[in-house]
Amino acid sequence: MHKVLAHEPGCVKSRRLAHILSEQKRREKINGGFDELKSVIPDCAQNTDSKATILRKATAYILMLEEELKRYSDAYPRPSDDLAPAPPPPSHHQDYIHRQ
Repeated sequence: MHKVLAHEPGCVKSRRLAHILSEQKRREKINGGFDELKSVIPDCAQNTDSKATILRKATAYILMLEEELKRYSDAYPRPSDDLAPAPPPPSHHQDYIHRQ
């Protein structure tokens, strides 16, 4: 039986093709991620911005959302723990199970 050595042309071509395909798959994942990011960033949705611009706009948008959340949290503080919500009403499903 003939063993294929790493330096043989067929093996080199096969390894090169595997590398090309894995690199192509990696680029497709990155581009898909950028497309998804563009779709949720208002300033990017209809633009053909570079990847660097998309990242800058995404960072600015996240920072703006954090500031907005902080303003909202400051304006509407959460109730304290001693004002816990009332427990939910008893479940009829549990009553049915216990009767069985």
